[in-house]
Amino acid sequence: MYKIMSAEEIKSLSHLPIEVQEEFLRILSADGNEDRFVNIEIDGLIYTIPMVVSHLIDSLVNQLNGIGNNKGS
Repeated sequence: MYKIMSAEEIKSLSHLPIEVQEEFLRILSADGNEDRFVNIEIDGLIYTIPMVVSHLIDSLVNQLNGIGNNKGS
C-alpha cells in the first residue's frame, strides 16, 4: 500500500540537501520497501516506524551534528 504525498510534503523535502533527497528517494523506490519497519524508543516508549523514516531521522541527526561541529570551529 502506497501513500500519495501531498504537494506540501514534497515541497518540504526540497529544503533538504540533495544527498538526503536522493537517499530518501532511493530508499522509497527499493523493492518491498513498504514492508520494512523498525522499532525506535523515545522517552521509554517503543514506536514502529517505516525504515525510510528511520533513515531520514539518521540523516537529519548527522546534518545537525555537522552544524554543531562547525560552530565549535
